[in-house]
Amino acid sequence: MWRAAKVYRRVPGFRAVKRAWRSRGFGIHSPFAFRFIRFVLREHGEYYAYAELRRISHCKADFSRLSLLFRLVCAFTPRRVILAGDAGVRECKAVTLADSRTAVIGQVGYGYGGANCDRDDANCDRDNAKYANCRDAACSVRNQQEYNRRIPAPFPAARSVPTTNNGETTLLYIRGADDEGLLSLAGDILTEGGVVVCSGISPTRYPRFRSLLADGMSFSSGDTLILVSRPDLPRQDFEINF
Repeated sequence: MWRAAKVYRRVPGFRAVKRAWRSRGFGIHSPFAFRFIRFVLREHGEYYAYAELRRISHCKADFSRLSLLFRLVCAFTPRRVILAGDAGVRECKAVTLADSRTAVIGQVGYGYGGANCDRDDANCDRDNAKYANCRDAACSVRNQQEYNRRIPAPFPAARSVPTTNNGETTLLYIRGADDEGLLSLAGDILTEGGVVVCSGISPTRYPRFRSLLADGMSFSSGDTLILVSRPDLPRQDFEINF
């Protein structure tokens, strides 16, 4: 059977078919992975915050990314969320819409906080007017970078996280960056049982991030990788559509 599986992997389109098959929950035996895929990653229901997320999104792809971050915060209820790379005010808004009690650490360790997110809504509205007719899926990354350059950066990227968190979860959200400093930070957070989300990075970088995960599962789709560190979970990688 193992040799047959190796042969099937060489069949054109096999990975795409298997990815679509697993995305519907088939062949997934872990109760956690099944629920996480069906009710978080591939949840298509309407949440209370979606109207606001659509308002601050540049296009459909941008909304999909922000709504995924919103659902992840709802699912894991982290005590703190660290935004790194190109992540900025709109990601902060998605986090605080999910749970206003979550401490959002931006790019230097001071913390965005809900008040700062609300303060920058006017800037976000102005930019959305410019990109209102956008239908380019790639514009999400391009416009995010342009927008973040215009708003005052609160601080340079966070490079450390408290060594003890009293059982509270930390979620690291990396957007469009994967330098060695962020890899080190991701490793620290996963060691503490946290969650790391990489968005807008090349899939060729996934093995580097997956190698940091000793216990738990990874979930990937396109340019998004999610690492969940939990000692009670088997070490597994899932390639699905979400």
